[in-house]
Amino acid sequence: MLIHNSWYAIYVRPNCESLSAGSLCGKGYAVFNPTYKQRVLRRERPVEVDSPLFKGYIFCRFNQDVNSKILTSPGVRGIVSFAGRPVPIEEREMWPIEVIASSGVVREPWRHLVRGSRVRIESGSLRGLEGTIMSDACSRRLVVSVALLNRSVAVTLDANVVVSALQAAT
Repeated sequence: MLIHNSWYAIYVRPNCESLSAGSLCGKGYAVFNPTYKQRVLRRERPVEVDSPLFKGYIFCRFNQDVNSKILTSPGVRGIVSFAGRPVPIEEREMWPIEVIASSGVVREPWRHLVRGSRVRIESGSLRGLEGTIMSDACSRRLVVSVALLNRSVAVTLDANVVVSALQAAT
């Protein structure tokens, strides 16, 4: 079965996410390089910079049979594959990342979670997203994952966001 114009994860050299994304955009591909604000020291002063949410990866839509232009782009090391075939990322995993990136909420990379309470956001700018809830004394975070990359993203939830628990599938 051929998958046309699906999202694929592109493995890139360290710190080449923007370079590779720009090159692929220039070739006419739809590229997604989600970022977050990170404080770093520059010349002994703290500054806020955009850093990649998925360090070493960008996402690109393409037909899996036409990928030679992708592999020859600057900074690209390869396409995440299994048994030599590119593996598409499911829309149900990409959609939450796209919503989070466009929502303006504070976000950050997070360790990949396998277990936890699955919830759905019922209100606010993230309405409809599903993920794992993490709570401590100071905050609640929603963690969404891209299983293929074994990576996750966390967003801090406002106190007024309504969260409903999802029933485990049996």
